[in-house]
Formats: sequence, C-alpha cells, structure tokens
Amino acid sequence: MTQIELLYDGNLVIGFNMEGHAQYNVNGPDILCSSLSTSSQMTLNGILDWTGLSIEEVVKEYNTVKGILNIEVPKPFYENVTVQQLFKTFTMFIEQLEHQYIDNIKIERRQKE
Repeated sequence: MTQIELLYDGNLVIGFNMEGHAQYNVNGPDILCSSLSTSSQMTLNGILDWTGLSIEEVVKEYNTVKGILNIEVPKPFYENVTVQQLFKTFTMFIEQLEHQYIDNIKIERRQKE
C-alpha cells in the first residue's frame, strides 16, 4: 500500500510524504504505482522549475526501493499561486486514485507543526 501524507500550513499545501508501493499488480508492471510515481515527479519538477529552487532544497527523502518521496517547499515559495495549483492538481489526481483503489492507496492530511 502507498501511504501519502499531505502537509499543510493552514489551508496551503506545503509538501507531501509518499511511502510504499501500491502492489496493485504483483505479476507485472504496476500501473498504479507508476501513476503515483509519475504524478509526484511531475509535481516536483513543476515546483522546481517554477520556483528555481534546487532539488536539495525541496526533497527531504528519496528512495525508489522503498517507494519513498518526501518533499517540502520552503516558505515563502509555497505561498505562490502556481505552486498551490501544482499541489492542487496532484491532490485531485491522487484522491481520484484513492477512491478507485481504496485497498492500495491511503491519503492523510496533517498540519505542519
């Protein structure tokens, strides 16, 4: 199962922690895991391109074997409308997948402390 924790500062998304493999198809390519990986990488790349931040400034942990990608955009960059739109699009996509594949994806939301 892939667990995704969306991180918030108030109502603004500031990052996410993604961990685990979806294990939707154990006998071949896992299209669900690939979808999650692709959407998270696209979101990250869009944020890096738009903000000019380096990958080291945004990615907190990355491990393909364990299926981990943890990102957090520093303030004031996450307050940007475009960054929020990228996060919103990502959130909408993973929520749709969670609805379809409830046994494979779990989304939680947490306010940053």
